[in-house]
Amino acid sequence: YYKSTFPDLLLIALTGSVGKTTTKEMVACVMEQKGETLKTEGNFNNEIGMPRTLFRLEETTKNAVIEMGMDGFGQISALTNCAKPDCAIITNIGVSHVEILGSRDGILQAKLEILEGLKKGSPVFLNGDDDKLSTVKLDDYKVIFFGIENKDCDVVAENIEEKGFTTEFVAIKGDIKQKITIPTVGLHNVYNAVGAIIAARRFLKLSDEEIQKGLLSFKGTAGRMEIMGKVGDKTIMVDYAHNPAGVETVLKEITKIYGDTTVVITVTSESGHEGDIEILEKALDNVKYIVPASHDSRLVVDELLASAKEGNADFDYETLEKTFVFTEEAPEQASNFTLGANQEQVVEGVKAALKTDSNIVIAIGEAAFKFNSAISELCDKD
Repeated sequence: YYKSTFPDLLLIALTGSVGKTTTKEMVACVMEQKGETLKTEGNFNNEIGMPRTLFRLEETTKNAVIEMGMDGFGQISALTNCAKPDCAIITNIGVSHVEILGSRDGILQAKLEILEGLKKGSPVFLNGDDDKLSTVKLDDYKVIFFGIENKDCDVVAENIEEKGFTTEFVAIKGDIKQKITIPTVGLHNVYNAVGAIIAARRFLKLSDEEIQKGLLSFKGTAGRMEIMGKVGDKTIMVDYAHNPAGVETVLKEITKIYGDTTVVITVTSESGHEGDIEILEKALDNVKYIVPASHDSRLVVDELLASAKEGNADFDYETLEKTFVFTEEAPEQASNFTLGANQEQVVEGVKAALKTDSNIVIAIGEAAFKFNSAISELCDKD
């Protein structure tokens, strides 16, 4: 009811497996060019947090961008029917909560619940590079695709070039080209920016100048596929992911975008030893090299190698030997709940990862996030 007392409010709803928080921040920066904007703060994206966000609406609020999360069917349906958005953005379809939803098709179905709160004919912005979203056909809504690789998308980013800690690219829609600069790096952030750009153009009717001004005010999202810098041609990234589903989602997305990936595991799973095993399995399925930088991740690696050597594992021993990269000394137990490693162990893990021939090194876990400044010190200085 409370939201309905703001009939002139423009509200964008946003969901996706990866990138929704950063895309939300970019959309909010752009929306600010059209007036005071309310946005979801922190992880207030569920049935408790979203209503609390909407209760922050004031008479001076002109726009809102609301993030919608879920871990099962029916949850986004409830959120969108409460918020009644004017348009929706879906960033991608990953694997988070697949154990509940059954498959990525189930995840797609759950994410598409966001449409239930929209009026017929409303715009829906979808990542056209995502293999699931690119197949979506909606007769009752105005579907607009954005992407990088799929040139059939309505808006495509081309000529992508990183310059220091900024990225330049050209957003192309038919014969219209707009040169864009964003104050961050990483292909994943180009996807996030293009999603914000197309919403700004098609829904908010902002000018090129307003869009660019808004994007330049973006400050980044700490701990969410956060770029620390580069060492040579190798990108260094940190992500807070610390449970099996989160790790799988992030690593799958990073590998899809960047190619050969080395992951530094700093995690102690909140689910105990079984959780540590599952995190390692998710990494084995998605990356080229693995550095076990925490005591608990090294423990499960040693157990797996021993089993494989005896022929009692699902993985070939020689393949595992090539996959695992070790620090000079085995990490001692340093965990404090889910903080699986100390600063020295994190740094040594990244140093070991830098010796691999991957395109990107991503350190995952609470410890990687906590000690990200130490990781940053390893990067090249401009």
